[in-house]
Amino acid sequence: TQIEAQIEPQQQELRRTPEDRSQQRQLIATTIRALREQLNALAPISRLKPEVLSHIFLVYANSLNDDKPRKKKEPLGWLLLLHICHHWRCTAIAMAQLWALLPLTRKDYVEFALDRAASAPLSILSVLEPHEDVHCTYQLLRPKASQIRAIDFTVTGSTVRWLRKLAPLAGGDCLPLLEELRLDFKVDIEPFALREVASLSLPRLRTL
Repeated sequence: TQIEAQIEPQQQELRRTPEDRSQQRQLIATTIRALREQLNALAPISRLKPEVLSHIFLVYANSLNDDKPRKKKEPLGWLLLLHICHHWRCTAIAMAQLWALLPLTRKDYVEFALDRAASAPLSILSVLEPHEDVHCTYQLLRPKASQIRAIDFTVTGSTVRWLRKLAPLAGGDCLPLLEELRLDFKVDIEPFALREVASLSLPRLRTL
């Protein structure tokens, strides 16, 4: 009857198990995500060639740190790009140059970023703190020392000893790609630091 025909869909819904409903929700979510990706692909900016979009991302990431006071630098600000759309996320994740802009924060992030950076030259920004994560981070950097292009450290009295880690990073006394070394001293320890730097072989150093 007509009444039974109207009741039947409700009865079928009641017979669904929680697993069935979960699968249905996942299917709906997947369908919605696919439709959004298709819609985003029609946007004018999605017509940019990947290399052009990558260049824009890199300029944006550098603008968050270049020529800014240390406290206003945003080394992780570019991660916002990962949350704009699927196309931008895939483009940014694939860009080794972005992950090579490396603030020494949590060990798990540094490990992930180094993996994404692959063989790209590294630019390292850090406010050094004498805790376990810093030691672990240096251990992660050791195999990558020959890729370090720039180092920007804030050094406080309690972290002077970490300067001694610069040379061993390369497994010797040389950082072959290092072009920029910026040390922001919070206490009067410049003579010590200069002796540490002078002990390194820095054939490509341009800025100190």
